[in-house]
Amino acid sequence: MTDRAALCERVIDALGDAVFFLDRDGVIRLWNPGAEELFGHEATDVVGRPVDAIVPERFRERHWAGWERAMETGDTKYGRRQVLETPVERADGSELVVDLTVSFVTEDGEVTGMAAVARATDPGDDPATGERQRAGDR
Repeated sequence: MTDRAALCERVIDALGDAVFFLDRDGVIRLWNPGAEELFGHEATDVVGRPVDAIVPERFRERHWAGWERAMETGDTKYGRRQVLETPVERADGSELVVDLTVSFVTEDGEVTGMAAVARATDPGDDPATGERQRAGDR
């Protein structure tokens, strides 16, 4: 691993926000500790599986239609800095709304997948918020 790659890995792991990467097939390939906290899925349980793990059943058909279109065209209506407010499903089956930003990842000009950053829209829904508040009370 190069120094830059090692640094990128440490930065992604250190972020409190959920960071994940989906390959062209919509399979989760990267899942940071922030994603584990927010979604309740350990990386070992979701890496290598489709993103359906966090897409509520009622949205999956629409999600996959949009995904296919985005992967074919290299275009999405959600720009790099545009925040998409979207419901997601946690490991326990509960739902929460997250602010999601997405960006295409390319290699040699070809889309290889999509990176995403998510955080709970309502900080009270973020399981890490309680930990931070308890730490501040000490």
